[in-house]
Amino acid sequence: MRQVASGHSDALLASVTPVVRTFSAATYVNKYGPHARFDYFAHLPNVRVPLLLTLGSLEVDNVSFAPLAEQGPGFSDRWPLIAYRLIDGADHAYADRTRELWSVASTWLDSVGAASAVPTR
Repeated sequence: MRQVASGHSDALLASVTPVVRTFSAATYVNKYGPHARFDYFAHLPNVRVPLLLTLGSLEVDNVSFAPLAEQGPGFSDRWPLIAYRLIDGADHAYADRTRELWSVASTWLDSVGAASAVPTR
């Protein structure tokens, strides 16, 4: 945060918490800082349109995605507009699982369309 405060937000830093990765100072602060602008959990109570969140099963143990894997199955109980699906065998890029991802997304889109269909007279 010192780099951002001193005007060096593009400076690279080697993170060890919560993951070992290189980030720009600004990206790290936005992602993991005190205001965590990209913490999707903080935004979920404000969702006002149907939302599908997916996760590849190969990421359930990743520190960045473990909370989603743990809490995702109960999202629709807390927030009816939010659906969660785990894609078996998928990694972060859904490599070799795009067909499964599309199947989940297509089924979800059909259910959202059916739920919002307005009866015609």
